[in-house]
Amino acid sequence: MKTIISIVCCYNDIKQFNEFEDNLKKQTILYKLVALDNTKRKYSSCSKAYNSVISEIKTKYVIYSHQDIRFQSNDQLEKFLNYMKRIGRDDLIGIAGCKFHKQIITSLNQIRNIKGFFPQFHNGMCECETLDECFFGGHTEYFQKHNFDENLCNSWHLYAVDRCLETRVYSNKVYVCDVPIIHLSPGKPDIKYNINFYRLCKKYDKIVPYISTTCGNSYPFFPLRLITLLHRVFKYYSGVLYGKKFLS
Repeated sequence: MKTIISIVCCYNDIKQFNEFEDNLKKQTILYKLVALDNTKRKYSSCSKAYNSVISEIKTKYVIYSHQDIRFQSNDQLEKFLNYMKRIGRDDLIGIAGCKFHKQIITSLNQIRNIKGFFPQFHNGMCECETLDECFFGGHTEYFQKHNFDENLCNSWHLYAVDRCLETRVYSNKVYVCDVPIIHLSPGKPDIKYNINFYRLCKKYDKIVPYISTTCGNSYPFFPLRLITLLHRVFKYYSGVLYGKKFLS
């Protein structure tokens, strides 16, 4: 059987990555794992890490995965690949995303509990606006032609969101599929996330009317994007000062 899919994982926790790799070995299809060791902070951003290897990937499809993804059954990678085969060359697909105006859609067994967000579970393949970075991909040719933006997404956030928005600007599609993979960590937006989100809004001002993600949302135009940034930064530091859990 020919290997047609590569999985790229940039990791900073060797224990979590080893567990991810062991779990992956149980899958029913062949794959190529591209492991990017960031335990010594070789890469300053996920965009930089992913761009550094994309030219070397020879398989038809590529998936970008967090180190804390776990498969519940041995055929889940095969099921995800079957959905990938249905998307267009310039389309994207993942396991969690956001529809227009804050509606999260997912089959994840664990999803962050965000105030004001109500996860919607679905069957099959569903079109959405943006994807969560935890597990997503598409045709390798697409990512080789369209690198992740290392200047805009210069930390560990929103690189998939930027790809999704640009994909949709050019009239291509973004999908979520019903493969209930486990994401161990719910994640937590930090100051760099909020700053990057503001810069993302500036990039798509006058291009898209509204930006929805699994971690937050905003109208991209000024001054609403600035109001959103100040509001989220205030909530973040309030949580730090008073020991409250940060909610988007």
